Amino acid sequence: MKWRSSNVWYLAGIGIPLAIIAVLGIKALWPSIWGGAAILAVTVLLLRALIGKTRFIPHPLAQYGELKPQELDLPGNPGVDLYTSGSMCRYDFVLRIVEFLSPLSFEGGRPKVVINPRLLEEKGERFMQIAVMREVERYRRNYQAVSILRLVLPLFAFAIAVLTVFAFDIPLTERLGVFWVQFAMPFLCTILLGLHLFFWNRRISAMDGELDLFLTSVFTVEDVKRYIISVGELERGYEKSKTSTLNQHYINTRLKQLENHKT
Repeated sequence: MKWRSSNVWYLAGIGIPLAIIAVLGIKALWPSIWGGAAILAVTVLLLRALIGKTRFIPHPLAQYGELKPQELDLPGNPGVDLYTSGSMCRYDFVLRIVEFLSPLSFEGGRPKVVINPRLLEEKGERFMQIAVMREVERYRRNYQAVSILRLVLPLFAFAIAVLTVFAFDIPLTERLGVFWVQFAMPFLCTILLGLHLFFWNRRISAMDGELDLFLTSVFTVEDVKRYIISVGELERGYEKSKTSTLNQHYINTRLKQLENHKT
């Protein structure tokens, strides 16, 4: 299987809007040279940090320390190399089960997947097999990049629209009236933001459901249900009670979906 890095989507989807916002910001502040210079400097720092981050996602390879090859029988031979790393279980307050290491390019080698050695020992091979296959399929479908860009691109679009008004001195108040500009539009923007977050969260839930159904094609439904319950138990140890209640409801919804699929 030929792998394509999703890192370029982060560079394009975040870097291009940032550059547009910087240009509009400079134009809006013109002829203030110091204001434009400040925006330019901040933008360069943000783009530099973005490029550095996307060289290797989710963390630089050096942060994993020694990678120890791990044998694990995966269905369908997904074409990845498995490793364990002590950094995955270094902090008790951070849950890291499996991480798919994504460089800017996969040329010259197969993708590396790092698993938590402590959880492998505690939860067993079947749990980790499902976790690895889920993470591999999640990357293959670009779900992480899609979810992040779905969240930030509408926000970038809104920022660009607002800056465009200031950069080109568009007289909105004269064209639309004081009521629409000062009252109706802020109210509508608040409603739209809430709807955006609501539908974004629903799409994240749908992606999780799609991955659950994929797993049932390579593992038994009961194995997948046990995996979901086990992950939920692990996550409960890192959450507050209110969040834990919401998470339990979410887990029950996923289990019900699998039960319906089974029948």
